[in-house]
Amino acid sequence: MFDPTKPADNSPLDAGEMRQQLTSLKALLDAVHPIGGVTGYLKSRPNVPALPGTWVECNGQAINDAESPLNGLNAPDLNGAQGGVPCFLRGANASGGTGWG
Repeated sequence: MFDPTKPADNSPLDAGEMRQQLTSLKALLDAVHPIGGVTGYLKSRPNVPALPGTWVECNGQAINDAESPLNGLNAPDLNGAQGGVPCFLRGANASGGTGWG
């Protein structure tokens, strides 16, 4: 389990402890935002940082990450894939539902 108090301030780093912390943190992040998850991101707002390097914008771009199970696929285009009509995420009975209009 991730422990934000480790390693303690001004203590020597222990490689095993640090590896465990990073592994636990990755598991926590994957549980919150799993691979293939889509979330809103207000990139055009002032003071909002750029997307993290491991994320891609849903603009139809190819995913180029050899370690990703999505490598070689295209991200969905939520900016106008359907003849220039922007689409949006919506609830659906099946995974992957989108709306247009």
